[in-house]
Amino acid sequence: RFRDLIGRTDLLYTRDDLNYKTKSLDLSPLLVAGKDLNPNAVQFNIMEQDHELEAVLDHTLIAKSAPALKDGTPVHIALECSNLNRSTGTLLSSRIAKRYGASGR
Repeated sequence: RFRDLIGRTDLLYTRDDLNYKTKSLDLSPLLVAGKDLNPNAVQFNIMEQDHELEAVLDHTLIAKSAPALKDGTPVHIALECSNLNRSTGTLLSSRIAKRYGASGR
């Protein structure tokens, strides 16, 4: 099962075809298994969560971007955004990709 792979950093490996800059990176501190850091920590979602997606800033961005999404008309949007809006642009970028493809044009 896919769920059995969560947290299994022991299954990751470094590619051999990396350039000289990335080849010298030591990622081992980032790949320490969570259970080694905290044996009591859970490895995956164990409870239902409400991320309140209906209230995210992206819905305002999508609405204000309607002309651009419809026919490419440029839009200018000025909104307050803070580090509480960490996923801002995710839903909008999905709409752009669906409408215009990977190039965004």
